[in-house]
Amino acid sequence: MKKFSLKQIFRIVLASKIVGFLLIMIGAAFVDSILPVFFVFGSIGLLLILAGVFIDAVYYVCPKCGLWLGSAALPSDYCRHCGTKVDQVEDKKGD
Repeated sequence: MKKFSLKQIFRIVLASKIVGFLLIMIGAAFVDSILPVFFVFGSIGLLLILAGVFIDAVYYVCPKCGLWLGSAALPSDYCRHCGTKVDQVEDKKGD
């Protein structure tokens, strides 16, 4: 299984939260006219946001101590638990 870099995890989390929020807003626009559209878009949007939160909490961890680095939305250069420098850049192909 391919291991994702922290930068890739950041992009996945950000994309899932933004798309989820947009789907909820699209569903809210149709709340008065077509009720099932609201529930479908709202449910899918909420699931995407929750998936982003889950991925953030489980996979955005320090490579040394394995503890959560904090929100992927606010990346840091150092682990707040062990002080290890965290490389946010993408891994080179072929490694």
